Amino acid sequence: MSNTQAYDAQGKGRSTFTVHKERVFYDVMDLHRATLIQLVKVGTVDAEAGKRIANGMAQAIASYDDPTDPACLDYLLLEGKLLELVGPTASFLHTGRSRQDITSTLCQMEARHGARVSANAILKVRESLLQVAEKHIMTVIPAYTHGVPAQPETFAHYLLSFHDSMERHYHRMEEAYSRANQAALGSDVMCTSRFRHDRHLAAALLGFDGPVENSLDAVHGHAADALCEVSQNMSLVSVLLSRYMMDMNVWQMTAHPWIYMSPSKLMSVSSSMPQKRNPRAMEWVRSMGAIISGQSEAFLMAARNQPTGMSDIRDNMARIPDEIMVKMLDFVSNIVLSLAINVERAREETAKDYSTMIDVAESLYVKGKVPFRIGHHLASLMTDYGRENGLYPYQIPYGEAQRMYRSISDGQELPISEAEYKDTLDPVEYIKSRRGIGGPQEDEVKTMIAERKSRLEADQKKANIRSQQLTDAKARCHQEFEDLRK
Repeated sequence: MSNTQAYDAQGKGRSTFTVHKERVFYDVMDLHRATLIQLVKVGTVDAEAGKRIANGMAQAIASYDDPTDPACLDYLLLEGKLLELVGPTASFLHTGRSRQDITSTLCQMEARHGARVSANAILKVRESLLQVAEKHIMTVIPAYTHGVPAQPETFAHYLLSFHDSMERHYHRMEEAYSRANQAALGSDVMCTSRFRHDRHLAAALLGFDGPVENSLDAVHGHAADALCEVSQNMSLVSVLLSRYMMDMNVWQMTAHPWIYMSPSKLMSVSSSMPQKRNPRAMEWVRSMGAIISGQSEAFLMAARNQPTGMSDIRDNMARIPDEIMVKMLDFVSNIVLSLAINVERAREETAKDYSTMIDVAESLYVKGKVPFRIGHHLASLMTDYGRENGLYPYQIPYGEAQRMYRSISDGQELPISEAEYKDTLDPVEYIKSRRGIGGPQEDEVKTMIAERKSRLEADQKKANIRSQQLTDAKARCHQEFEDLRK
C-alpha cells in the first residue's frame, strides 16, 4: 500500500495531490462568492452588477470539467471567462483585492483544514487508547529505561501515558486552528485600498473567526506562520508516534512475546517464511511520520531568509501533509485496537527481569527505617547474586537476603518477614503498593481513565461545533450567493 494514498469518505483511493487540488478549487470559488457578497452589501458594487457577476460566475464554475486543473485556480483566468460572459463589469469582482490576499487566505484555509482533520484523527486515537486501557487496569508489564527493564507498570498506565501525550498534541492543534482561522481577504496587496470592504463579513462567510487585523501581517506574515505552525505540530505528532510504535515493535522481538497484533490487514505474511507475521502497520506509521516531518520542514525552509512580500512559502501550501497525517493516525488507532496481550506471559516476563528490586529498598525504609542507600545496596547485591547463579528474583532465598543484609549492616537482622520479602519481589504487589499521584495503582488508574474520558467527550463536542460552524458558513455563503443571482 502506498504511503501517499488518501481516501475519501467512500473509500475510493486518490492521490493526496488530487484531493488537495479539488479542495482548493472549491475553497477558491467560495472565496470569490464571499468577496462578491460583501462588496454588494457594502455598496462598493451595485446590486445589478452583482447579479450579473454572480450569474456569470455560476456559468464559469459549471464550465470547469476538471477541478484539479491548476488553471482553475488562477483568478485572471477566471476573470477572462467572466469578461466573455458578463463584459467589463466582471472586473468589479476584484475591486480592492489582489492575488496576494487571495493566496494568503487560501493558505489560512489550508492550515486550518490541516489542523482540524489532524485534531479529529487524534480524538480517535485517544478514544482507542482509553478503550483498551479500561481492559488492562491490572495487566502488569515491564517498563524500560536505557533499553533495559526498570520497573513494573501496567498496560493501562502505559496507554494513559500515550493518551496524555496525544491529548497535548490535540490541544496544540486546536490552538493552531484558532490562530490559523483568521482571514487575509480584503487586505489587497498589503495596505488595503480606497474601496469599502466588510472584511468581517467576508471572513464569516468562509467560516473564519474574523480577519487578521493588520493588513500587512494578514497577507505577508500570518499565512506563513499558520502553515509553519500546523505542519510543525504534525511533525511533533509523528515523532511521538514513532516512539510508541518502536516500543510495541521491540516488545515483539522475542521468541515468546507478551504482546502482539491480532491477525488483520495491519499485518503481512512473509513471502518466504510461512511462520512470520510482520506488524507492517507499525512500520507504515514510522514511514509516514518521516514523510510528514520532511514535508513540514519544507515550510520552514521556504519561509527562511525572505524579505517581506515574497511568496515562497505560500507557493508551497500544497505540501501540507494533512491526508497522510490522517491516514497515519487512523493506522495508529487501529493498531491500538488490534493489540493482544498475554497477561500471564507479561507478568512472568516482569517477575523475571529484576524490575521489582527497587521495592526491596523502599520496603526496608517503610518497615524498618533502613536508610535508602543501604536498602539500595542490598537490592544491588541481590541482583548480582541472582544473575550470577542463574536465579530469577523470586528464587533468591530469604536466607540469602538475610546474609547479604548482615554483611552491610554490622550484623543486623533483615527488618521484614519472609512473607513481606516475597511481596517485594512480586510485580503485582509492587503495583498495589504504589502511592504517588498518577501512578499505576488500580484506584489511581481508574480515576485517570474516568477523568480522561470526560475530557475526551468535551473535546469531541467542541470538534463537532467547529465542523458545524464551517458547514453552516458554507451553506450561508452559497445561499447568499444564490440570492444575488435573483
